[in-house]
Amino acid sequence: MNDATISWVDVEEWIQHRIASEGAVTNDLTLVVEHDHLKPDGRVMRIDPPIAETTDLTVRVRYLDYANPGDRWVRRHSVRAGGKLDWLRQASHRLADAFGWQPAQASVFVLAGITPLVAAVRITTAVVGGGRITLDIDPGATTDEVLAAFLTSRHERGAAHQRSMSCRNVRLAAFALGEVVSLPWSERYRRWSGQFPEWAYSAPSSFRRDAAAAARRLLVPDADRRPGNRPSVIFDDVVTDDAWGTIHGVTTGRPSSTRPAPQRHNDWSRRRRPGYR
Repeated sequence: MNDATISWVDVEEWIQHRIASEGAVTNDLTLVVEHDHLKPDGRVMRIDPPIAETTDLTVRVRYLDYANPGDRWVRRHSVRAGGKLDWLRQASHRLADAFGWQPAQASVFVLAGITPLVAAVRITTAVVGGGRITLDIDPGATTDEVLAAFLTSRHERGAAHQRSMSCRNVRLAAFALGEVVSLPWSERYRRWSGQFPEWAYSAPSSFRRDAAAAARRLLVPDADRRPGNRPSVIFDDVVTDDAWGTIHGVTTGRPSSTRPAPQRHNDWSRRRRPGYR
């Protein structure tokens, strides 16, 4: 590569030309061999005896990331080790690590001189349990930008409408899920009343209802707001794919019934209306 940059619209053509001229793509291999089988021979490392086949092998492909004008996704090509595209790949990763860019942005910067626009606040979320929101903040970001990014992320995840669990509910969920999970509900109710008299229930049915609800909120925090996407809940060695279903004989949400549901006539022609006979 020389010191001159090219137009961004010509990046794709330049990369395709380099791919054709550099030859076949190479892969990086990691082998597991016994130390005594490695025989250095100058700058060459030989394996003696030779390996005809192995299962202890890791294959890695060297990918160059880049983008064309107007792209909303990253383009990616595998490259040959030691070629100019491989050099560009390494340079783009070093620049990305140094300046917080994406490798594709760094590739365009090297080839076309286009400086990436980096968000003042970048957000990543981890949806595990209650989830975590991580903010990667540029030192020049204002407090308003940080607050706006955080509130936007909470709104997108639906966390803005989540209520925190009380100490009693957290303790109830832990009690129901782990401590006495193998016991019948009557015994669980008795032990709960003995261990936590300040949170005692007047009826076993109320205890069962609240215990199941607390367990569901702990395991599936946003199940109530995702009726079409209900994850599995594990409770008392029973797995159900319906967050509203019955877990170990306890209805966790909407009441269920063994009676068949009444038929509803959705055909407008069968509804009684004025003038209908």
